[in-house]
Amino acid sequence: MNLGSVISGVSQKLIGKKQEPAENYLALKIGIKSLTATSWKVEDGKVEVGLVAISPRVSGALDDLISVSDEAISKVSQGLVPEPQKIIFGVGENWVEEGKIKPDHLNDLRHVGKKLDLRPIGFVTVSEAVDNFLREVEGVPMTAILVGIDHSELQVTILRAGKNFGSFVEPFEEDIGLGLEKAIRRFTDIEFLPSRIIIYDGKSDLEDWKQKIISYPWTQRLPFLHFPKVEILPAEDVVKAVAIAGGTQLGGSLDLSTI
Repeated sequence: MNLGSVISGVSQKLIGKKQEPAENYLALKIGIKSLTATSWKVEDGKVEVGLVAISPRVSGALDDLISVSDEAISKVSQGLVPEPQKIIFGVGENWVEEGKIKPDHLNDLRHVGKKLDLRPIGFVTVSEAVDNFLREVEGVPMTAILVGIDHSELQVTILRAGKNFGSFVEPFEEDIGLGLEKAIRRFTDIEFLPSRIIIYDGKSDLEDWKQKIISYPWTQRLPFLHFPKVEILPAEDVVKAVAIAGGTQLGGSLDLSTI
């Protein structure tokens, strides 16, 4: 997993040197319709994740991004000493090009940092963070289709035995099965597809999307050896995954007792 810097012209590593383990940090997962925030720190070699807050977005405007970020961050920072000043962002694959945040999005993140008096220290794509999180929790390399559902977009990543075959972003409307099929068909170098689909987004309830995916005739349409099992990764775990991606770069390991 590679964590990219949000500061132009510096190393693509998240942080170049070890920080004080008791320092509090922030993680912010950015979606089209919501933002999810949490606090985290590395203490005694373990990544500890704090409270999680989900705040809805009204629009895609910069002012909205700043105000909703402020709302979510204020909730998870309340009572923390020292108050967190450094933040890592979790972003969709369509925000990133050649390992760097696209210029328009980079400017937005810089404005968030400036307006909220925060220091951006890095970013990770959400699919990378989720892959890392599940690999740590389950203790084996991942074999699955990861599906981030962000309003009218699907962000699809395919993993087999830990190998990442890449990610594609596919628009969809009501028929999520058809949209997902279109995205999967863009992976042309996979003979048989993983029979496990993991869906996630910035909402707490994905059961309706899960049922629509389950009802799709997958084995008739695509090369699945078995009808895929569909699982939901809660929004709280997604932003925790972003935080843990940052914490492991600081030398911490995942404390499974907190998950």
